[in-house]
Amino acid sequence: MSWFSLEVELLVPLVEETVGEKKLVAGICNASVFLGVHGFLNGVKHTSNTLAYLKQYAGDKYTGEADYVDKQAVRDGKIVTANGTGQLEFCREILYALEADTAEAIEESYLFYKNGFCPE
Repeated sequence: MSWFSLEVELLVPLVEETVGEKKLVAGICNASVFLGVHGFLNGVKHTSNTLAYLKQYAGDKYTGEADYVDKQAVRDGKIVTANGTGQLEFCREILYALEADTAEAIEESYLFYKNGFCPE
């Protein structure tokens, strides 16, 4: 629950700068709630633990309900969000956002870790 602490507020200027520079910002589980609390999810497709959970904790600065997507992980430009059980999907979307490899290689790696074997 450290994403709800006072200390984490020190990150807000860094996230603002990073979003403004169109660099990757990613939040999983309560880190996605942190992004909602500060309005970073308004106007972009996103996810979190559930919409109800996000609305409960994010408060009035979160107005992005219409852009909520009920998926493990969501990427919209350089914003990546995931629920607390979407670790693999979160990683996959980050790799896509960073253009870390070809789409085929990213998918192959994701499927290997998701399914435990390489498809033939």
